[in-house]
Amino acid sequence: MRRIFDPVHGFILLNDLESALIDTVPFQRLRYIRQLGSAYLVYPGATHTRFEHSLGTMELASRIFDHMIVSEDSSSWLPEATYAKQIVRLAALCHDLGHLPFSHTAEKLVLGAEGHERWTVMMIKSPIFKELWERVGAKFPKQDVVEDLVKLAVGESKLQQLGVSFTFSKWHQALGQIIAGDFFGADRIDYLLRDARYTGVSYGMFDYHQLIEMVRILPSHHSSRLEMGVEESGIEACEALLVARHFMHRRVYQYGSVKSLAFHLARYIAEVLGPHFEQASLETYLQWSDNEILSLLRSAQNQVDAVGREEALCLMHRSKRFRAFSIHSVDKELLISIASELPKGAISWEMGSLNEEQEKEFPVLRRHGEVVSSKKLLHMHIPKHRSTWVYVAPEFASMVEGKLSQYM
Repeated sequence: MRRIFDPVHGFILLNDLESALIDTVPFQRLRYIRQLGSAYLVYPGATHTRFEHSLGTMELASRIFDHMIVSEDSSSWLPEATYAKQIVRLAALCHDLGHLPFSHTAEKLVLGAEGHERWTVMMIKSPIFKELWERVGAKFPKQDVVEDLVKLAVGESKLQQLGVSFTFSKWHQALGQIIAGDFFGADRIDYLLRDARYTGVSYGMFDYHQLIEMVRILPSHHSSRLEMGVEESGIEACEALLVARHFMHRRVYQYGSVKSLAFHLARYIAEVLGPHFEQASLETYLQWSDNEILSLLRSAQNQVDAVGREEALCLMHRSKRFRAFSIHSVDKELLISIASELPKGAISWEMGSLNEEQEKEFPVLRRHGEVVSSKKLLHMHIPKHRSTWVYVAPEFASMVEGKLSQYM
C-alpha cells in the first residue's frame, strides 16, 4: 500500500491500481489546477489543488461505502462488494480529471453547458488509461470497468445532458450518489472542509463524521430508485452541512472580491483558450494548466498587441479591476438602460438563477422504520433568492451602485 498524508483526512492509503492512476499524466496535471481558481489572490492560503481534493473525495467515498455496506443488507442490489468499492474509489479519483485551468472559473465561457464532464468522459475512455482498466478487468472478470467508471464518476443526470446513453442499474444509481450526490456526496463534503481549512474561513466546518455514520441507501418515495439518505438522528448533521454550504458561498465562492477576479480571469482564459478548444484534441487539452495561463498573463500586460491584454491588466493591477456586487429582483431592461449611459464595455452582468438549495430533498429513515422526505424533518430554512452579479469599471462604480441601491 502507498501512503499519502493529507492535512484534512490524515493518511490516505492507495493500492497498486489507485497508485498507477495517480501517476498518470491526466491526474498529475491536477497538481497544477487550483481548487478555488483565483480565490487565492483574496485568501492567500487557498492554493490547494484538484489533486488533493480528488484524493480526499476518494477517501470520503470509501468511508461512506464501508459504512453503508456494514450497516445494511445490500445483497439485493449490490454486485460483488470488493469490485464495487474499487470502482467507487477509482471513479472518485477520476471525477475531476476534465477541469480547465483554474477549475470552474471559465467553464461556462469556454466549455458551455457540457462543462468539464465531457472531457472527463473522454479521458476515462482514452488510450491513456487502457492498460490500467485492463488490469482492473483482469482482477474482476466479466465487469464493464470503463462504463461503470463513467457512470459513477460523472453521474446519471450529467451524462443525460451530455447525450451519453447508459442504463443505470440500482447499484449505479445508489453508488453514483456517494461521489457526486447533490446533498451530501463525498465531493461536496470534501470541498467544503478543504476550502474552509485553506481559506481560514470556519463556516465550512461541520460534523461530517456524524453525517457519514447516519448515511443509508433508501428507497425514493418518488420512484423505484434507490437514493442516499440518512437515519433520523442524522438530520442535525445535514442541517449543519446546509448552513456550511450557504455561508461558504456568501463568504468565499460568491464573495465580491473573488467574483471580480474570476470575472476578469474567465474572460482572459476565454480569449486565450477559447479558439483552441473548439476542436481541441485530448493531448492539447492536457497541456494547459494554471501555470501556462499565469505565464501568458504576466507577458500580456507588457505587450500592446497581446491577446487578452486588457483583462491581464485588470488582474495584475488592483486599481483597474471592475467592482463586483450582487443585486436581487432587477429587470434586465434597467441594466441595459444603465449600460447605454456608459462607455462600451464599462459594465457587464450575469443574470442569476433561483437558489433552490433548500428545495433539495432526500429520504430519511425514521426511528420506527418509516421512510419520509427530508422536507418533513429539516428545520433549517435557507430563503430562496435570485442574485444577479454586476461588474462595473471602477470609475463608474459609485454611480451604478447608486442607481441600483434599492435592489442590493
